Amino acid sequence: AANLPIRGNYAPPYRIDRIVEMLKAKDKLSVDDFKAMQLDTHSVLVRDITPKLAALQPSDDRTKQAVAMFKNWDGDIKADSVTASIYEVVVQRTLTETLSDDLGTDTFFNYVSTQGSEALIAIDDLMNKPNASLWDRKDTPQKETRDDILLRSLTGALADLTGVFGDNMQDWTWGKLHTITPAHPFGGQPVIGGVFNLPTSPIGGDITTVSVGSYSLAQPFSVTSHQSYRMILDTSNWSNSVAIYLNGQSGQPGNKHFGDFLPVYLRGDYNPLLYTPADIQVHADATLTLQP
Repeated sequence: AANLPIRGNYAPPYRIDRIVEMLKAKDKLSVDDFKAMQLDTHSVLVRDITPKLAALQPSDDRTKQAVAMFKNWDGDIKADSVTASIYEVVVQRTLTETLSDDLGTDTFFNYVSTQGSEALIAIDDLMNKPNASLWDRKDTPQKETRDDILLRSLTGALADLTGVFGDNMQDWTWGKLHTITPAHPFGGQPVIGGVFNLPTSPIGGDITTVSVGSYSLAQPFSVTSHQSYRMILDTSNWSNSVAIYLNGQSGQPGNKHFGDFLPVYLRGDYNPLLYTPADIQVHADATLTLQP
């Protein structure tokens, strides 16, 4: 019997592939280069999938318009991108169209709930096998191919987005579907919870991007994990280091520093990470004294 390796259950390769690509882009990298890396929402998986979408040949003008958008797309899943919204819903629908009839509803839901990364890898693999049996739905008499399912998924995605946002395609930005609500431990309390949680805000990315914005494939598209802290350390000059997290320095609602980092975080800006006592003293806003 052949000795076959058992593949480990690891994170999908798309983020590390993009990181390596950016690391190799220059001989020397600055703090600004690493900022661009941390904020990057270009997806390697998009590059695998969108050429197939761009080659579809629909008959109606609305779907033709979407196909044309994929032809010109750079694969940046940014918050203000309409193409990103269409793409994400198409992938979601393609997963369902392809696997739900083979696995059955309950097993399919369990699969995408617990093994979402594996499901994306499976779809990515299938993209290069246009006549694979998994593309064929068991509940129809005809034999579907990859392009049949992709066109069906794209048509369904456009109907979904129209139902949510209306007919104006320009309103379908990814950040309207894909949001975060920075939560305080008391944020789940009735009546008072809203005082503690910061505003719901749009973010870009998905599970495949360096600036990650994962969501459950079983309950799209609310974000389940994202960058909570960004830090860049300059070891040649510690005072040149920067960092940002998404709430604020104070945990006290009403304090001016309770949520003032959020707009900075969302803009992709950073705060200086002061290092020397002299710098800290000069820039100190206040002193907090804890008394027993």
